[in-house]
Amino acid sequence: MRDTSLHVIFDWNGTLLDDVPACVQALNCMLKRRRLPPVTEQQYRDQFGFPVMSFYRRLGFDFESEDWDKAAVEFHQLYRRHVGGCKLRDGAADLLARLQKFGIGASVLSASETSFLESELSRCGLRSFFARVSGISNIYADSKLSSAKQLAGEIALPPRYIILLGDTTHDAEVARTVGFRCVLLTGGHQSDERLSRCGCPLISDLRGFWSFIRNDEAIDCNGCVTLPGPTDGPAVRQGKQKREQ
Repeated sequence: MRDTSLHVIFDWNGTLLDDVPACVQALNCMLKRRRLPPVTEQQYRDQFGFPVMSFYRRLGFDFESEDWDKAAVEFHQLYRRHVGGCKLRDGAADLLARLQKFGIGASVLSASETSFLESELSRCGLRSFFARVSGISNIYADSKLSSAKQLAGEIALPPRYIILLGDTTHDAEVARTVGFRCVLLTGGHQSDERLSRCGCPLISDLRGFWSFIRNDEAIDCNGCVTLPGPTDGPAVRQGKQKREQ
């Protein structure tokens, strides 16, 4: 496979950073304070979604009687206590180094607040891999769509040469709206079953993404650098062409 103009946009939470345990710990602390039942990691993956406020309501939060802004602040205070113990997803640093070696651009698109996102990338030793870091200006995690549109303009490539790698149905929705191609990574913030409805290629670990870009004819172009190496990593699965309701 050949490429000169490929750019990969990475989601952060759940895609590069394995932070589901920190989210569940923070959330269960909040649920306990409200005398609501806790969730397991699997239950979290079965229910989590955007906007996050709607997800909280599904768990029993009553925003008629309490303020959503205060709940959002509470979650982030608790999350920051636990996230320092979270590790990168397997193969994250190796994949980023390989993309950089072959001149493939990379950016981050996240529903995290931008300054915190920057600090987390630096803490994990990954900031230098990214040309652009695009978060949001608040802690409410409503949507990444506006940031994605702005990022698309900054990258200034045809959409077929931009791939969004994420771990939620929202990533697929954002990619579809903006015109990016999308690959979804299982084992993040949503269950495999939910991701399979999006119709996007699914990979089970980050090594599988290198296999995807080496073998995908849709991103082939002329007069470019050849990407060498074996087709390592697990097979890429194709999700069903059905949007999650």
